[in-house]
Amino acid sequence: LVDGIAEASANLFKIYSGHLSDRFQVRKPLVVSGYTLSVLTRPFYTLVTMVPGALALRFLDRVGKGVRDSARDAIISLSTPKEELGRSFGYHRAMDTMGAILGPLVAYLILSRFPANFNFVFFAAFGIGLLAIASLIFISDVVVRAGDDCHERRRLLQRMVGEHFGIDHTTLQVDHEAAPQPPLQIEVAPHHAEHAAESYTRPQ
Repeated sequence: LVDGIAEASANLFKIYSGHLSDRFQVRKPLVVSGYTLSVLTRPFYTLVTMVPGALALRFLDRVGKGVRDSARDAIISLSTPKEELGRSFGYHRAMDTMGAILGPLVAYLILSRFPANFNFVFFAAFGIGLLAIASLIFISDVVVRAGDDCHERRRLLQRMVGEHFGIDHTTLQVDHEAAPQPPLQIEVAPHHAEHAAESYTRPQ
């Protein structure tokens, strides 16, 4: 029950944090605040003796995850060339999985050396979390201008229309071999391609 509520809150906050990062073009503060909130819960586990306390800390921990995840993924995608997106997200997932493996292993080593000393585990997690937060100083925020998006959409639409009519999308010149058309249709097609692209990308 505790973990179910915590994970549900994380998924809910991912939606809102993603919307905020897109609307205000502010992503790094969301990432930093999300990680910070999660890390700050670690020492308080040493004070918990009942289920409501554990639920409250897990809830805050997952809220931090929900706040940071969408903005973090946006930074990765916007700062990576399109041809390297798979590699970037693959590296991120690999490091995330490695952390999920090394974390329990470190906890095991601590408890094997100091049996039943769970407080040591929580403080170790807190220290490692602080180092992770400090590493975010090397991350730069990414701002997307509306004009860049419109330009990209226009080029994409021109390419699609050009391929349909057999027109070179860079010059909108007719390829007679690919699409033999009557003279009137050949002359009109480039005009419609440009007009459609401008209408699609024109602000409402």
